[in-house]
Amino acid sequence: MKSNELVATLAARSGLRQNEVQNVLNAFIEITKESLRKKQAIELVGFGVVYVIKRCEKIGRNSATGDPIKIVEKNIIEFRAAKDLEILVR
Repeated sequence: MKSNELVATLAARSGLRQNEVQNVLNAFIEITKESLRKKQAIELVGFGVVYVIKRCEKIGRNSATGDPIKIVEKNIIEFRAAKDLEILVR
């Protein structure tokens, strides 16, 4: 489902206008970005948790030459689905 389809569906189910729903969705995205930038998790009960973890520096291999290469430390975003959501998808 694309963003505009989500907005239309939310508007139809909530009784709000599409521009109101779009504003709420944009605010949610901005708040999520700010929270993740601060390394704060976003937990939506029944849906899941979005959080940041740190990947430590490690040594990898260049697949073409086999030479060792340094893989730098970085932060990545992960999502852990709620149990109910996992069961629904199965």
